[in-house]
Amino acid sequence: MGMRFTKSEVTMHRGMYGPANPSVCVKVHNMGASIQDVVDKFACTKAQAENALGFAFDAACRAFWEYWQDTTGDCENGLSGSKEYAYFPGHDVTVHCEGRSGGWLIVNGLPEVCEWDAILVSRWNKFQKAVKDDVAYRMGKDVLLEDIAANEWHKPHSSKYNFCETDKGTMCLADVRTDVIAYAQEKFGVVPKID
Repeated sequence: MGMRFTKSEVTMHRGMYGPANPSVCVKVHNMGASIQDVVDKFACTKAQAENALGFAFDAACRAFWEYWQDTTGDCENGLSGSKEYAYFPGHDVTVHCEGRSGGWLIVNGLPEVCEWDAILVSRWNKFQKAVKDDVAYRMGKDVLLEDIAANEWHKPHSSKYNFCETDKGTMCLADVRTDVIAYAQEKFGVVPKID
């Protein structure tokens, strides 16, 4: 049988204003993929790999916050009462980020921790574990490399939003930029700066 999670183990974080709230540290100190992993997988330059990893990290962070701040009830387990298996049924719970780089997931709408019963402590433990597992998943090597491949961020001249819709279908902007540079070099003998 595992160790019991107790109220004293609930991390509290105080934002810019107001009282401290229950929180989960979601800071990422090491990503699962390195610049060398990207270079090896996509045969790109280190500069391209660094940009690609940066885009993948930003996209993972954006998706993480969209998921955990969801108030529509589409969040897999729900936060308050929107789904049958909600983390905190009966509480009007919201989530926001705090910290210089958004490294704290703050939960508002729960009673003071000293008022929690064993059920709410258990629910918090389950919630915190799910949040940390989600961070670990999104920062995993395979997921990051998969996102880089899907968005073609490893290509020269990539940008965070690397695709656009045209009347001829979806186009990768990195390919368009590469073609424009090659055309300008061939036709005019110049290399335009379009990054």
